[in-house]
This record gives sequence, C-alpha cells and structure tokens, in this order.
Amino acid sequence: MNKNPFKNMKVSVKIYLLIILFINILSLNTQSQENITNRDRLYFGGSFSLMFGTYTQIELSPYVGWRFTPEWSVGGGGIFQYYGSSAAWGKYNTAIYGSNLFTKYTIVRDFPSKNMSLFAYSGYEALSLERKYFKSGNETGRFIMHSVLIGGGLRQYLGGRASAEILILYNINQANISPYSSPTIRIGLNF
Repeated sequence: MNKNPFKNMKVSVKIYLLIILFINILSLNTQSQENITNRDRLYFGGSFSLMFGTYTQIELSPYVGWRFTPEWSVGGGGIFQYYGSSAAWGKYNTAIYGSNLFTKYTIVRDFPSKNMSLFAYSGYEALSLERKYFKSGNETGRFIMHSVLIGGGLRQYLGGRASAEILILYNINQANISPYSSPTIRIGLNF
C-alpha cells in the first residue's frame, strides 16, 4: 500500500504546471497583433460527454474562460457526472462532482478547413467520488480524486462569438479508480 497518498498528486501537479509554463512560453512568442476587447476576452461555455456500455457516464461541465491572447486562454468551471455500472460483479449508480482548471492554446487557424482551428488542451480536475464504489473494501464517505488531462481538439467557429469544440483527452495520471476511460471524448460549446 502507498504510504504517501499525496505523492502521485504532487507529481501530477508538477507535470501540469510544466505544461502551463510551456504553453505560456509558446503564447508569448506567437502573440497576434489583433486587438481583443475585454468583452471578447471573457467567454462562457460548457462541455458534455456520454459513455454507454458496461459503464455509463453522463457529464455536464459549465465553465468560464479568459483569453489572454487570440490563441491562448485559461478558465475553470464545475463538473457534474452521473456514473453507473451494469457489470456482473456489481450494479450501482452514483453522482460525481467537482471542479476544473484548464488552458487552451490554438495551434493552427483555418485547419483543416476555413473557420476551424486545431488547439491543444491541458486541465486539472478534482472530483469527489464515493469510497464504496471507487475504493476497495467497505469504506464509506467520499474522497477527492485528482486528474491531469491533456490532449487537443478541433474548434468550429459558428459565427459571432459562438464556436463548437470536440476534444480528445488523456488522463496522464490514470488510476484504477478513475471514472474516465482513456481517451475521453468531449463536445463543448463556447459563447
């Protein structure tokens, strides 16, 4: 048994901070000369994901973000998930909730076609899980699971401030207790 339960979390947070630093350096070197108003810097959105099968997961995640440059933004939000299992060894359902922080960096605009862009994503999530479903034994109560997700996606500009995104994310500190499959696919809308 791991004597220091925070060891993996410390490593994950260090990796996440290195990713943010790398993206910041990229954004400083490639800042566009476009002027962005404060109204255009602030954006709202949300993502959802669906997974069906032996395990069912339905996620809704509203968020708010801030564009520091036309290419780079950071944000945060809430997460709510319904998670269920229909496996032969145990049928159950539970609520998972928490919060996240993320950063997005647009790598290429008008790719693969006009009004689309390719972007990189990294994020940190803290989720509250029920022990009886995600830990071994007969423990009760909840615990916090920390996840670092990295990946990327495509953004389709819909007109005005609106855009739709599809992301493919990998949990780089994947644990046996994680409710995520790897990769995880999310669909999001921004306004």
